[in-house]
Amino acid sequence: MKISSKLGILLLAILLATTSILAACSSDDEDTSTLPDTPTVTTSPTSTPTESPTVSSWAEDPIVQTIYGMVEGFVDEQNTWVWKAIPYANPPVDELRWEAPQNPEPWEGTLAETEFCQPCSQYNQISPDTMMGSEDCLYLNVWRPQTDETNLPVYVWIHGGGNSIGSATQDPATYGFTLANKSNMVFVSMNYRLGPLGWFTHPALRSGATGDEESDSGNFGTLDLIQSLKWIQDNIQAFGGDPNNVMITGESAGALNVLALMVSPPAENLFHRALAQSAPSVSVPVDDGEADAHRVLLNLLVNDETVADQTEAEAYLENISNAEIEAYLRTKTPDELFASYDQIGWGLLAFPTTFSDGAVITARGYDTFGTATHVNKVPLMVGSTKEETKIFLFMDPFFEGKDELYQTVATYSSDLWKANGTHDVARKLTGLDDQPDVYVYQFLWGAYKDDGQSPIPAPYDLKLGAAHSLDVPFFLGAETFNVMMTDWVFTEENRPGRLELSDAMMTYTAQFARTGNPNVPGSDLPQWEPWSNDEGEPKLILFDADENHADISVSTMELTLEGVMEAMKAQVPESLYSETLRYLLSFVMTSYMLEGMDIEPPATLPTIEPTPEPTKPPQSSEMPEIGTTWTHNVNYGDENTVWTVSITGGEAIDGVDCYITEASFDAPPERLLYTEMVGSDLALTITGESSWINREALQAIKNEVSTHLSSMSLSIDTTTTFAYDGAYGMPLSVGQTWSYQQESVPSMGPKMISTWNAEVVGMEEITVPAGTFNCYKVVHTSGDISRTEWWSVEGDLLTAVKLVNDGIWTGIETRELASYSAPE
Repeated sequence: MKISSKLGILLLAILLATTSILAACSSDDEDTSTLPDTPTVTTSPTSTPTESPTVSSWAEDPIVQTIYGMVEGFVDEQNTWVWKAIPYANPPVDELRWEAPQNPEPWEGTLAETEFCQPCSQYNQISPDTMMGSEDCLYLNVWRPQTDETNLPVYVWIHGGGNSIGSATQDPATYGFTLANKSNMVFVSMNYRLGPLGWFTHPALRSGATGDEESDSGNFGTLDLIQSLKWIQDNIQAFGGDPNNVMITGESAGALNVLALMVSPPAENLFHRALAQSAPSVSVPVDDGEADAHRVLLNLLVNDETVADQTEAEAYLENISNAEIEAYLRTKTPDELFASYDQIGWGLLAFPTTFSDGAVITARGYDTFGTATHVNKVPLMVGSTKEETKIFLFMDPFFEGKDELYQTVATYSSDLWKANGTHDVARKLTGLDDQPDVYVYQFLWGAYKDDGQSPIPAPYDLKLGAAHSLDVPFFLGAETFNVMMTDWVFTEENRPGRLELSDAMMTYTAQFARTGNPNVPGSDLPQWEPWSNDEGEPKLILFDADENHADISVSTMELTLEGVMEAMKAQVPESLYSETLRYLLSFVMTSYMLEGMDIEPPATLPTIEPTPEPTKPPQSSEMPEIGTTWTHNVNYGDENTVWTVSITGGEAIDGVDCYITEASFDAPPERLLYTEMVGSDLALTITGESSWINREALQAIKNEVSTHLSSMSLSIDTTTTFAYDGAYGMPLSVGQTWSYQQESVPSMGPKMISTWNAEVVGMEEITVPAGTFNCYKVVHTSGDISRTEWWSVEGDLLTAVKLVNDGIWTGIETRELASYSAPE
């Protein structure tokens, strides 16, 4: 069962989204599916709408009067109060779907919500074919210190996730208690509509009437953020915040939304500072949005069998009115709408976002940064990590055994990201006469230093380094980075240095939030100079640390998209250039940046031919019987579990007799993990079946995850052909060798092919729980990874007695046969 050797990569690929892995707005110990759709109301004296909120004494009483009603807060970590799931708009359901958000209805009594709200409707990142969340999702959370101070700066966090996944509380690293306490600020985070419920433009949904320009824009997610900022203006003083000192912040898609608010006329005067972390800088013409909506309509009509195919769908739409199209669209559930889009992996949708409609987003989109009109000119902090794209490349088995190509692709794809979303923005804004200062940073912690050292232990120093989103916990003061990855990158050895760096970054940010200038008078921290367009003048500050101390310095580096590509052509060896360029042109994170550039196409790469097979293991002459069952004890790191594998059926694939096996964990109840089809040609195809893993089973793979998830699902969204490690047929012979290729089509990047070589290296007696067996030892290698199998000379076992996977990407996994039974 070759699949298990890739389990670490597979879980990582599925769990990581652009910014984090947990797309849920829930308590630590409850599944979002069990959460209420609306906040709980407890009995309290009747509340009526008021023109202004009432200031409370939070050190004694966390009940706050907003203009819509009273809300009760609760004690949270680090001497803070938290108010959860406060509605900032009416639920955007029924006739309010695809409309600008409206103010929430005033309520009586006191909202006393102890749990975070559900996320907005989206695909489950862990099981991308499964929907989660609710359309009723426009709620926000507030944290503040347990003091009586007022007029505190307001730090507004906008979550990332490609504008199609994520939530305000998707990861404990983005909870606001640490920043609220250490930086003495009010912290606000909110949900906003996602995917086609957040960004969707079609003539049938536009009235064209005066006063409907915002609803007609299609930028409903952006309008939600603007609505939350209006709520902050009206209510944050009641929580001790200063409505005249609001700083919007976000990472990845959250940073894209920060930049969108800076070119949004309706957002004028709603915020006063901005921080954009790892922002892509791209907006979409309305025409492109309409074309996408038309494709969605075609897919919907085919999917619900209104028509048979796309041709019939085109004809159907030509004969119905816009009113009928609108009515049809409004009958569709979130599940149906999301299913009409292509996915690019982990629940992320391939769909346009932030339309340059001229009303909510200026007609020039982010090109507006280069003009003097329609820019909300506020002091800006903007930056990126040194190795942004490694978090995506890390999950791509195409790079196994290709360290030089991996580093080359990571370097230039990350530089393109920085040039597009950071340096170009800073350059344009700084060119405006009346634009306040722009402060630029680059986050280097985790990347190799000049001495070849990294504070991150191997192999993640090479594979992750200073990856996308790694700066988030440093800015927010969290000691977690991504549930699966925390233990990989954060260690006791590097804790002193990273905490010192985090404290410095939070000091800069807190001062910037208060004054628009990150430099604290009299501080020992290096002076952070604003970006200068003059050659050789300071451009940015570099954030780094070794295991013990922060290392902060100033740089004059400046990147452009053209400059990055020219440097790549000049510096990358011929043997790597074409393959690197090919990857950049197909990689979803960089391909759009290169559109319109004059780039010579990559040279045609030679077709990879299979390595000649001197001999091939003999095949079993008969198919095993349905009902044959094996159990294996599996050890992965410090965790142990039991796999049960059964033959459930058989069929012919391309003329080859195959049998189907199902495997499950030992945790009750047993649930299908995956389906594999095995044939006598030694090929295994993972068919893409979706499945579920419950908390106990998941804990056997990564213990920390179970503290944050009550359930998760595992979906294989690639079609992959692996070499099969089972049913070779007996006897083998010492010295036999053969080769094969592993081919997979990932959700990001090009098709991946790796070559494996296998050899029967000898005979060994092996003792496992099922008994003692005289075995053939078979070693498989591909680059830096290997798999060793021990096969009993008793051919009817049809499986390895013992298997050890040793991969630089996945760690060591051992599997031993515990029992075997054939049907009577």
